[in-house]
Amino acid sequence: MKSILIMILSFSIHGSLLSQDKAVFSFSPGGADEVTGLMLNMFPSDSKFTSIKGLELELSPISPMIIGMSIFHIIELTTNDYSQHYDIPQEINKEIEGVHIGMLNIDPSSINGFEINVLSFANSCNGLSISAINITNEINGVSVGVIRNFAEKCSGVQIGLINESDDLKGFQFGLWNKNNKRSLPFINWNFSDDEESD
Repeated sequence: MKSILIMILSFSIHGSLLSQDKAVFSFSPGGADEVTGLMLNMFPSDSKFTSIKGLELELSPISPMIIGMSIFHIIELTTNDYSQHYDIPQEINKEIEGVHIGMLNIDPSSINGFEINVLSFANSCNGLSISAINITNEINGVSVGVIRNFAEKCSGVQIGLINESDDLKGFQFGLWNKNNKRSLPFINWNFSDDEESD
């Protein structure tokens, strides 16, 4: 009798946790559209919009391979204009209000809160982003890229070995810093809309 009750309870919980529309626990891709709780991201997908309020853990088995190839390519381009080589989609397919933790974030996503990765290609982040390499359309807050930070638009602070932003309103701290106003070692800043002068 006890085992039957456990089976019924487990099926009930499974059904409530993994409904097609809303869930407190789900997997990606193919999971719920709205998750308030925990999302396990097993593979990058842009097939549908997903809203996550809580924690997303990225557990894709292909992440180490993609990271290895990407880091060598990005280091090779450290002296070049990133905007000529990377086209991050403007439309997002994932909105995270909370925390994203993983090795790799390549889903076109908007993060309101905190993310920590080895490599991040997020669309936007409002809060704190920590990665070895951050490539972002827009950051409002603090972007820590141990090797490299690139943001089309940054309102806040970039901290890393090399920092670059096409539209900076704030500060950059690193070995080399480039923004729409100037390029400087160690510390750079900009609070105006003036374009970089030759």
